[in-house]
Amino acid sequence: MNKQYTYAAIAGVLIVGSGLGAYAYLGGSANPIALVTGGEKVEIKPTDMVHGSPTAPVTIVEYASMTCPHCAAFQKDIIPKLNKDYVDTGKVKVIFREYPLDGAARMASAVALLLATVIAKGGLYLCYCQVAM
Repeated sequence: MNKQYTYAAIAGVLIVGSGLGAYAYLGGSANPIALVTGGEKVEIKPTDMVHGSPTAPVTIVEYASMTCPHCAAFQKDIIPKLNKDYVDTGKVKVIFREYPLDGAARMASAVALLLATVIAKGGLYLCYCQVAM
């Protein structure tokens, strides 16, 4: 029994020592986000769909495919809560980027982008008439 406690103590000291060493090696930053991103700003591309305040201190980049069931579940279950608690309060902005996983997703994202562009320019009726003829 005594041997097991000794091994457990040695393992605990090694784990704690490794953690402290990693903390010191990574600069001991008090901000855990800085460890993940390196404090870099996210570049907003012209094709990005941004939701939230442009001056929000935190940026989340979401990559999703229109045919991915996990992405759909995230949009259905998580995004409304995220919007309510963080985006609408100005704490976070979410950047959505298409990541089509198959041909159907590529086509759907192209149609969605075209439709969004047409709606933004106020030409929905004209576009619908051209497609219907």
